[in-house]
Amino acid sequence: MRGLSDDLDQILRLIADENLEALQAGRPRTPSLPEEIGAATRDFLGDLREQVAFLGAMAAELAGAIVHPGRLRGKEVKRLVITAGVNALPIVSLLSLLIGLMVGFESAGPLSQFGAEILIANMVGFGSIRELGPMMTAIMLAGRSGAAFAAELGTMKVNEELAALTTMGLDPLRFLALQRVAAGTILTPLLTVFTMFAGMVGGSLVMLPLGFSISEIYHQMATQVGLPDIAFGLGKSVVFGAMVIAVKHLAAGYGGRRILRDINFTVRRGEVFAIIGGSGCGKSTLLKHMIGLFPPLEGEVWIEGENLVSARGEARARLLARFGVVYQSGALFGSMTVAENVRLPLEEFTDLPPVAREHVALAKLQVVGLAGAANRMPAELSGGMQKRAAIARALALDPRILFLDEPSAGLDPVTSAGLDALIKQLSDDFGITFVIVTHELASINAIAHRLIMLEAQSGTVIAEGSPAELREHSAHPAVQRFFNLQAAPGGTISEVKFHGSENA
Repeated sequence: MRGLSDDLDQILRLIADENLEALQAGRPRTPSLPEEIGAATRDFLGDLREQVAFLGAMAAELAGAIVHPGRLRGKEVKRLVITAGVNALPIVSLLSLLIGLMVGFESAGPLSQFGAEILIANMVGFGSIRELGPMMTAIMLAGRSGAAFAAELGTMKVNEELAALTTMGLDPLRFLALQRVAAGTILTPLLTVFTMFAGMVGGSLVMLPLGFSISEIYHQMATQVGLPDIAFGLGKSVVFGAMVIAVKHLAAGYGGRRILRDINFTVRRGEVFAIIGGSGCGKSTLLKHMIGLFPPLEGEVWIEGENLVSARGEARARLLARFGVVYQSGALFGSMTVAENVRLPLEEFTDLPPVAREHVALAKLQVVGLAGAANRMPAELSGGMQKRAAIARALALDPRILFLDEPSAGLDPVTSAGLDALIKQLSDDFGITFVIVTHELASINAIAHRLIMLEAQSGTVIAEGSPAELREHSAHPAVQRFFNLQAAPGGTISEVKFHGSENA
């Protein structure tokens, strides 16, 4: 390439020829029309299969909730009914009133030519009760409340609250989707009644100036619209309400993409074990496989003598209850107070009476120094307090193992040091085994008994031992750079190796 400025020519020279060739060879080709049609068909059938599977699973959950009403978690359903139903009354009523007015005005002209203005009541009443009432209620719930539900669940996904549910042994479908479907199914008939009434009021406002009295309008509607029509409309609303929400992709797999290879290590009882490495080396990926969020492409994960990968059903739930997980974001449920977050595992997995659950939750919060914040919402806590609250929730069932993903991320040095002291105290006082993903050198040196270091390029463990052993005796250049806070030599673009899907 000629004619470049000196600056651009110098940048271009930093890029190795083999990297350019690898990058060009890895560019995807444009698919042909048959390939696009096949891919679209495959995606459609995949979405259809997921929808059918979701509806079947939801039907089973609803049937189970009828037999065991406690599964519905009445407090959460009540909250959803208020936020999605009561708060929606003004807009639903206004829209229905305007539709009733519109139907009345549009029908008044043609009917007046035949002297049949009284039939406006028939059209408004019949349309509002059988068709427009349930349909508009469903549309408004889907557009307003359904979108809010989807956004809430999406935020929970990003904040790792769904992952927290999974590792607590709770099915997100039963814990989250069931309540929203139940709330929608309860709400739509109730809102439909208001929609029907508002629509008929709108039509009546058109008929009153034409000389009809309220009693005449009511009598005409009552003679033409009976209880079967009302039942038909409400029946439609129940069906529409059950279909408002669709939750997809609550769990994800890596398919055939390999990020880690042949990882082997053991964690001893009672130690603080760290997983370290540079950014993108697969630390959090390894942790998520260890806690059962993702199935490994190969290999096994054993927890206290039991294989988590092959465990199913109740055996898997019991195994998940043996350890707690604290996610990088804390993953506290934003609609619950701190105490309610801590009580949640106790409510789902124990038979303790409410008073006992309250005492246990306060005791766990006392351990992490948050007894005074029990009734505060997660949004009212600082980053360090949220991490401590998440640890308290993870301790609720007295697990013997705690997994922590980047516990010091986003914290200032003083708060981070306080969290390290808490982890060390829990390990020393209660004998809890900690597995911590981190890249914070100060935390590693302060609390880790042993560690492994991962490398992104090879996807393997390149070092194992205590922090002092690795710092003083490891000959691997990446280990020495990590512990001595040194940059990679050169730091040019030519060092980057392109491995396509093999890179992580």
